Amino acid sequence: SFIESLGKEVVTTISNITLFREKGVEYYFAKALALFWPLFEETIHKNNIMTFNRMFIMFSDELVLQQRRDLFKNKYVRFENLLVDEFQDISPQIANWLRAIHKENAILSRRPTIMAIGDDWQSIYS
Repeated sequence: SFIESLGKEVVTTISNITLFREKGVEYYFAKALALFWPLFEETIHKNNIMTFNRMFIMFSDELVLQQRRDLFKNKYVRFENLLVDEFQDISPQIANWLRAIHKENAILSRRPTIMAIGDDWQSIYS
């Protein structure tokens, strides 16, 4: 879940981490996760369920947003003016989503605004 919150694919990221090449606990966990994750995603997809992070990944994708622009255009109005508190603690994936929603509102000839409040000294993603 943390890997997804960074906007990365789980199996690809796990396979590229060189620290997991040694045969320790982390190595075996990474191997098990690489087997488990695709089956997990397949199972929840079959049941029309989506993880919180997968939703942000999907709705940050420009192609997805472009294909569904007419369907979602009235939904974007809710995000025309955003106030994000504790901004220092949003994940990179949520930042990508905010950027994508902001861009969609601009494309739809709205004048979106965003106010972000946070303290970078308290950031968990620094």
